[in-house]
Amino acid sequence: MRHSKRILRAAAWALAVLIVLCLAGCGNSSDLNGDDLNDVLQKACSYTVDEVGTLDASEESSAWLIFGCDKANADALTDEDYDDYYDNVRLLVKNTGGVLSEDRYTAYERVSIAVETLGADPEDVEGYDLMAPVDDYEKVCAQGINAEIYALISANYVGYDLKNEREYLDDILDAQVEDGGISFDGKSGDLDITAMAVQALSFYQEDKEVQAVIAKARDYLSSKQGKDGDYGNCETTAQVIMALACLKEDPGKAEDFIKEGKSLTDGLMLYWTGTAFCHKQGDEEDLMATQQAILAMDGILAAREGKSLFEK
Repeated sequence: MRHSKRILRAAAWALAVLIVLCLAGCGNSSDLNGDDLNDVLQKACSYTVDEVGTLDASEESSAWLIFGCDKANADALTDEDYDDYYDNVRLLVKNTGGVLSEDRYTAYERVSIAVETLGADPEDVEGYDLMAPVDDYEKVCAQGINAEIYALISANYVGYDLKNEREYLDDILDAQVEDGGISFDGKSGDLDITAMAVQALSFYQEDKEVQAVIAKARDYLSSKQGKDGDYGNCETTAQVIMALACLKEDPGKAEDFIKEGKSLTDGLMLYWTGTAFCHKQGDEEDLMATQQAILAMDGILAAREGKSLFEK
C-alpha cells in the first residue's frame, strides 16, 4: 500500500534536511542544541515502537505512533507494520460494527488520522465511515473541548466536510478567557488546551475573529513560558511547539518564544534522556512524553519546509 509513497517522501525529507543543515548550520537553538534532529527522532521512534509493541487499533498510542513515525520517515516501523495496523483497524470495526467507543469520540478522530496517513480511506473501512461519528455534535461536545478541537484537526487532515464545523469552531473561539488562554472548564485558561486549540484554528486563519483569538492565545502561551524555554513538562512544551508548527513557523526561531536566550526547542531537549523523553526532568523515560515530543519534532521539520504539521 505504502511502498512508493514512502520512497518519495523519504527522498523529499532527506533533501529538506540537507537544505536545513546547509542554511542553518549546527549548534543553534533551532537544531536542538546541536543534536542531530533526525538522530533524536529515530531513537525516539524506536523507543516508542518497543514500548507500544503490538499495534492495537483500539489503543491511542498506536494511532499516534503511525502518524508520528510516518511523518518522521522512521525506520522503526516497516511497511508490513503499517499494513498490519490497517488490518487490525479493519478487524476491529468488523467485530464492533464500526463502533470504536461509546463515549470517547477522540477514538474516531485519531484512528481516522492514522488511516488517512496510511493512504487508506477512513470514510470506508469495511463499509464503515469512521468520520461520521466525528460529526455527532452532542456526543463530541460531551467529551469536552479537546474532542471538538480534534474534530477540526482530523476533518481538515482527512478532507472531510463536517456539517457542524462552524459549531465546533465557534465553541473553541468562545472558550477563550480574559487572559487569552483557551479554557477546558470554562473558568481558566489551560496551556495544553490552548496550544491544541491553536493547532485547530490554524486551518481558519483567513477569518479575522480566528486571527484575533490566535494572537491572544499566542500572547498567553508566551507569557507562561519559563526562562529555560519550557513549560515545566515535556508534553506541554511539545504541544506549544506543535501550535507554532501548525502556523508554519520554526518554533526554535519564534522571537516571542525565546526567553533569556532559550527557545522552545531548547526547552524540549531538557527532557531528552538520550534514548527517549521524560515527563519532567529527572523522571524515567515516558511513552506519552516521547510520542508528543516526536510530533513536536515532526512539526519542526514541517515548519522548516514551510508546511503545517497536519499538512500532507
